[in-house]
Amino acid sequence: MNARHKLLRLLLVTTMLITANLSRWTGPTPVVRADEPPVPLPEDCGGSTGPACCIYGYIYYEDVPVLGVDVHIESAYGAVDVETENGEASSDPYYSADLSFAPLLVVPGDVITITASYSDMVSARTWTVQGDGQQVDLGLITGYQASGPVSVPAADAPDLATLPTPDRRAAMQGQTYLPDLPAAYHLSYNDLHAYNTIGRSLQAQVSITSMQRAVLITHHASRFMHRVDARGGVPSEAESITTDTADGARSVYAAVDDSAAAASCYARVTSTPGITYTTVQAAVDAAQDGDTVKVAGTCTGVEVRAGITQTVYIDKSIIVRGGYTTTNWMVSDPVANPTTLDAQGQGRVIYITGDINPTVEGLRITGGDADGLGGHNNQWWAYDAGGGMYIIYATAIISNNRVFSNTAGIGGGLFLRYGGGTTLNNNIVFSNTAVDGGGLGLGGSDATLNSNTVFSNTASNQGGGLRIEWFSNPTLSGNTVFSNTADRGGGLSVWWLSNPTLVGNTVTANTADHDGGGLFLEDGSDATLGGNTISSNAAGRNGGGLFLGRWLYRGSDAVLDNNFITDNSASSGHGSGLYVHSSSPQLQHNTVARNHGSGGEGLYVTSSEDPSQPQLHNTILVGHIVGITVTAGNTATLEATLWGTGTWANGTDWGGDGTVVTGTINVWGDPAFVNPDAGDYHIAPSSAAVDAGVYSLLNDDVDGQPRPMAFGPDIGADEYPAPGLRLNKRASLPLSQDVRNPGQTVTYTLVVTGVGAGPVDSVILTDALPPEQRVVASVTSTGDCVTDTTQVACTLGALNVGDSARITLTAQVTTTLPPTLPRRMRNSVWVTGNQASNFAYADVYLHDCHIRLNDDPDEWDDIQAAVDASTQPTDVVKVAGLCADINTRGDERQVLYLSKTVTIRGGYSYSPANWTTPDPVATPTTLHARGRGRVIYITGDINPTVEGLRITGGDAHGLGGYVHPIWGTYDCGGGVYIIHTTAIISNNWVFGNTAGRGGGLYLQWGNATLNGNTITANTAWGGGGGLFLWDSATLNGNAFTANTAYNGGGLYLLWSKGATLDSNIIAANTADHHGGGLYLEISDATLINNVVADNRANSASSGLHSAGSSPRLLHTTIAGNSGGDGSGLRATSGYWHPYWYYSSVALSNTILVSHAVGIAVTAGNTATLEATLWYDNGADWGGEGTINHTGNHDGNPVFVAPGAGDYHIGPGSAAINRGITTTVNTDIDGDSRTDGYPDIGADELQFA
Repeated sequence: MNARHKLLRLLLVTTMLITANLSRWTGPTPVVRADEPPVPLPEDCGGSTGPACCIYGYIYYEDVPVLGVDVHIESAYGAVDVETENGEASSDPYYSADLSFAPLLVVPGDVITITASYSDMVSARTWTVQGDGQQVDLGLITGYQASGPVSVPAADAPDLATLPTPDRRAAMQGQTYLPDLPAAYHLSYNDLHAYNTIGRSLQAQVSITSMQRAVLITHHASRFMHRVDARGGVPSEAESITTDTADGARSVYAAVDDSAAAASCYARVTSTPGITYTTVQAAVDAAQDGDTVKVAGTCTGVEVRAGITQTVYIDKSIIVRGGYTTTNWMVSDPVANPTTLDAQGQGRVIYITGDINPTVEGLRITGGDADGLGGHNNQWWAYDAGGGMYIIYATAIISNNRVFSNTAGIGGGLFLRYGGGTTLNNNIVFSNTAVDGGGLGLGGSDATLNSNTVFSNTASNQGGGLRIEWFSNPTLSGNTVFSNTADRGGGLSVWWLSNPTLVGNTVTANTADHDGGGLFLEDGSDATLGGNTISSNAAGRNGGGLFLGRWLYRGSDAVLDNNFITDNSASSGHGSGLYVHSSSPQLQHNTVARNHGSGGEGLYVTSSEDPSQPQLHNTILVGHIVGITVTAGNTATLEATLWGTGTWANGTDWGGDGTVVTGTINVWGDPAFVNPDAGDYHIAPSSAAVDAGVYSLLNDDVDGQPRPMAFGPDIGADEYPAPGLRLNKRASLPLSQDVRNPGQTVTYTLVVTGVGAGPVDSVILTDALPPEQRVVASVTSTGDCVTDTTQVACTLGALNVGDSARITLTAQVTTTLPPTLPRRMRNSVWVTGNQASNFAYADVYLHDCHIRLNDDPDEWDDIQAAVDASTQPTDVVKVAGLCADINTRGDERQVLYLSKTVTIRGGYSYSPANWTTPDPVATPTTLHARGRGRVIYITGDINPTVEGLRITGGDAHGLGGYVHPIWGTYDCGGGVYIIHTTAIISNNWVFGNTAGRGGGLYLQWGNATLNGNTITANTAWGGGGGLFLWDSATLNGNAFTANTAYNGGGLYLLWSKGATLDSNIIAANTADHHGGGLYLEISDATLINNVVADNRANSASSGLHSAGSSPRLLHTTIAGNSGGDGSGLRATSGYWHPYWYYSSVALSNTILVSHAVGIAVTAGNTATLEATLWYDNGADWGGEGTINHTGNHDGNPVFVAPGAGDYHIGPGSAAINRGITTTVNTDIDGDSRTDGYPDIGADELQFA
């Protein structure tokens, strides 16, 4: 069309608009779902002020309007592309376009073509344009794949089409009539529609005709046609179906799902092949373990089993398989012969329970509704779970099913509860709804999900596609999650200590009204994401691609490797790519590109309570308004970052008031993505990312190709193909340990392999030993090696892809001890060739460990070996030096695993030799776990003694130890873990350890004794920084100082009714929440002569916290605790499911000074105080509870040196002789209290 013709056309359209007076749309009422009112056209398509000629419609798949469908509209004058999206006109997604103006420029009577494309499906039709607004709907056909451009028929094709249907009489049963047919015979044509070419017309009229009778059925909102022969019996002849499109369509294609035309259900069982059942439940009931239940047709309705309503109840190890017909029970073909289980909204579709191994495959699972059926309780909320399918305890295989149009409180399509072995393969889960987990939900499940498609599901709260919660650790591989919607977590939501592994998934085009368009991870959900594509997701607020955050517990310290995070948006908040809140994720080799909206940050790092400390290595971070923003109090550490230039430059690379450490490698250049507009963010050979990264432990890229190739790792998720050298190095040591004593030898094994896109010539390997080692010998399988005392150089020649060279190197450790132990000895190796290079290292640690058993002169260098050699309960394992070897027993990892009665004693010396008189102060003995596990694990009905040791470097992360019914698995006892044991732990120094509970020590279900230990500078992210105690124990003369925890900075006692704490110092500890010094939960312990001073709690009870406990405190000094509400002691209620417990605290002879509030008691709780010295408190007592107090004294306690931690009282103290007589006859130092009235507090002043 030339310019003159276009101008004339535009004048014609303009004239029509004027004469139309912008009239309101007067076409037929839009067809919507039956449960919704008619939808008015939007203003831009025939509404009150819209143009006179426009188009509007839905694109259906399985009777549901689909979001995100690409719609191409073409006229003779031009074309326009639009997309189905949510709008004000309808609760369902729709498309709309103006027809009158450029580029279409049409008038009534013109013919346009409309093509809808979605994933691998496409549909098309022609349309003769009418005046005003007009609705044109299309339907997507399952499994239809366009091989090329869609062929659209001529506009003047016939209006009528006839499709003959098969004679259903012969298909029913062996060429005979069923004897039990009801008088009114129903022949249902399921999912019968008239189609315009491939587009579904919901306004077609359908006529079903037989020789005896004709019935006219008008198909508007109805989705199903039913032919009823009122005379009974079956039609005597085959019928035909005629459709007449009343909506003006020209080309008609009539389709009927004839494999499910008869509304009948048939099932057979392999062990009884001659019997046909009319319900699946009857067949399942008849089946035995190992049977296959074969299903044909459409099975509707529900039954009640064990008080639960569903179509099929499965409690045995059988296979339930669809895809059969009544004439072919041998071969299943679910595509040609769809088999439907439809609960029709009356209950679930399938319920699977028990210690069984069933398989469900080849079914269409629909119409399920879990309303009122329960199924999941996560201690905060109870849910009706699993509308389509509910699986509990079973190890099931769920494969090749279509799960759609189901609803529940959680897991609209499916819900998996407990049981770790369930596998979901190649299922399509779509158009389901729930509060959480529109498509799927997992609660306490470690299932495996492979190659499933999850789309167009909706959750009103979290997890439009999937909700993974409540200690679930599933593996998701190769799944596609798209076009799902939720308030948070449009694609996936992961919550509450769930640690899923996501590998090779595509999460795209999902929408969250608030946070986490693609994924939403919260409250300790430390997911691992590798090789995923997270693209084109949208969040209304924060985290367009991912949201990592904290709500009730802690942040989500996820690991992200080799992911594409691209083209996501956050429309009104921050973190268009990633939003990191109170979390510390680790990111390696990720591509974060062109995320947009509002703040426009690739990453946004912030916090509310715990600071965020993400680490990013080898990151492409390009095409944003701001690459990374870090708010005050948070720190991001980056190394090897490609920031981009030109069109891929960030407006600002980094910003915010927090700390951004950009590292030593920063690259500004073109990432040279292959085809980003088509979503391909692989890099081209010209990319500035090539060979620019730092070496990491990742050996593969996003596609599974070797990393590195060429001369170093590429930055980002993709490694550009090139010749490469894979280099592996390990130290071969006894018992697979990585420690050596001075003078011992180490053997290293190095393997170089050709990988990648071609051979590498002139390969040379150079190994440099650490200064603490020298070369003894070397051997190579290929080429030659030259050695000196400090390195080895090997000429290996050419290596083709798959060729390997093996080098063995022996080194001797120095006999000269370094000043600090353990000492890391890093052996580094480089391999180079003409086309590629690589780098690797192996670490061995130098310790100085010497052990003897009793008086045997033979020595061990491994404490575990010496203990294993012990045979008598009177044996003494004598330890000298520093031992840092890690041993594994079952699932436990520690320096020493102790399961026998024996004494472990430190303080000896091997040089000069002193194996008779231990002196832990002069010759300290250390067990050091190096952060690789616990230090000591003690278990069993035994009575061991551990004394005179320094116990440090323990880390219980990932080692478990206790499973709480609400808070999940706790990693307990970083320094010492004791369970079911009567152990004596004496005169040890326990420091620098960490755990979830009991950073220093964890004691459970045993009557242990702790005497004279110093427990300091330990950390717990849960309770009990120094000690967590559960059960009876005796603690005498210990010092708990400078420990930190969430609750109970120094100590945490749980259900410890018989515990006794005597003459301990609990000082300078910190709790993030409650109980700076000591936290008592439902623990009626006895505390005598203790000092609780200078502790801090950020919320309440800076000194002691009593929750549902009734402890008795005698002669306690509580002084100078601070933080939070400033109370020295707080008595409140405590909850242990399902009961509340109340505190009744009794204190006698107490110094309670220098607090904002001396003692606070909440409503319903009681404190009784006798003989109390008050001084320098803002208020002596407070709260709505009951406080009974007698013998109150005011005055200065005159501590000797409180600034130095000395809370002995001096002459002139107001505590002297003010106490009441008790059964306590000595003070904290063992001094007598029998001379007259006792002094108040832990100390008794001694007069000469």
